[in-house]
Amino acid sequence: MNSYAALKSKSKESLEFWFESAKQDFMISVHSIMTKEKVSKSELSENIGCSAAYITKILKGDANFTIETMVKISKALNTKLCIHLSDPHESIQWMGVVSSKKKIVDKHPKLWTALPADAPKQIKVLAHG
Repeated sequence: MNSYAALKSKSKESLEFWFESAKQDFMISVHSIMTKEKVSKSELSENIGCSAAYITKILKGDANFTIETMVKISKALNTKLCIHLSDPHESIQWMGVVSSKKKIVDKHPKLWTALPADAPKQIKVLAHG
C-alpha cells in the first residue's frame, strides 16, 4: 500500500475524520440549496437568528454546530434534515419519496399506468433538480 493510501486508511480510524466528513456532507447540501434557491448568507442568518459570519464559518467547516442549528438551517431553507446511519463502506445516494398516488398521477401520468396494480403507495422516484 502506498503512503497516501495508508494515510487515508489510518485517518478513517479517527473520530475527527468522521466529524469532518459529516460536517462536509451537511455543508455541501446547504450550499447547494442556497445556490439553487438563491438564498444569501445574510438572508439565511436572519432567518435562523445568527450572524452572516457564523453562516460563513459553517460553510467553510470552521464551526462545530449542533443538531439544533442544523434543524434551524434546514427549516429556513424549507427542507427537512434527515440523519441516516449506514455501513461506513456504503455509498449513500438520497432519493425523493412520493407518498401520494394522486401526486404521481398529476406529475407523471404515464409512470402510473406502467406500474403493476399491486405497486406500493410509496414509490421512490429520483428527485428532479
